[in-house]
Amino acid sequence: MRFLQTAAWQIGQGFPGLGEGQAAQLREARFGTVAHVLGLAEREKVDAILVVGNVWADNRIRTQDVERLAGVMAGSAVPVYLLPGESDRYTFDSPYRLQADLFKPPVVLLLEPMEVVPLPIPAAKVGLAWRSTKTAEDLGFEYLALGEPTGETSPRTRGSGTPEPTGFGSGGGNVLLVDLPGPTVKTYPVKTYRWEEATREVHGEEDLLALRQRLEEKANDHGLLHLRLTGALPAPLVAGLDELETEFASRYFYLSIDNEVTPLAVSYRHPLLQEMAQRLEPQALVALSKLVAGSKELE
Repeated sequence: MRFLQTAAWQIGQGFPGLGEGQAAQLREARFGTVAHVLGLAEREKVDAILVVGNVWADNRIRTQDVERLAGVMAGSAVPVYLLPGESDRYTFDSPYRLQADLFKPPVVLLLEPMEVVPLPIPAAKVGLAWRSTKTAEDLGFEYLALGEPTGETSPRTRGSGTPEPTGFGSGGGNVLLVDLPGPTVKTYPVKTYRWEEATREVHGEEDLLALRQRLEEKANDHGLLHLRLTGALPAPLVAGLDELETEFASRYFYLSIDNEVTPLAVSYRHPLLQEMAQRLEPQALVALSKLVAGSKELE
């Protein structure tokens, strides 16, 4: 048996901190990613697609979004098994109850009130669970597909994570192609947007050149970057850092730069000290400033 494993589509996801236009584009991308997954399933000639929870970001999803996703899934060449998870529990307000008529073959709803639900395919010893404290080995399954945690819990128990990251540090961006018996598991990247957060320390012009080069390399209209800058620089250089976000913003889908670099604005009356300050690297300049602090030579 061969199947694709995915989870946490998070249709209708909110993106606090981003503009409404950007948030709308990110929500739109999730429908495209689902279509990508269906296309991958057809190319890889799988027997089924397993969606292991959190299809919706919230059960209060807009009706038109439910209808749209149902329409996308209707085009699948293979059965799509949907398991409710944490954000889309099978409660009174679930779209699976309120709009049940939308979920017809090839979509199959797995609504049994069990922590681990067996895949309803004859001879397939596969279980599905949004989260489980047990493994496939514990439960006697050949394979256990989890929504989370992402990665390998045991040789026959894995979580796929979301195919489209939901924020900085969220991870994801892949689906799993699983072959049984085995299992043999292959990871396929399918994400449209790349979220990245990083911290860089700057202490001199070489660091600034490296920073600029890094921003050039990472520039992508599907990239979201949250960058935190630390270190110490002469005041004019620190002021220049504030212009980087403006300069590069149009080359990223989203760019945020937190400038926490310490400005060094110390000047000296004594010409020898002033000359030393101009020659020293910023780290040493900080030390020199502390050394002469309180001195009458310090302006």
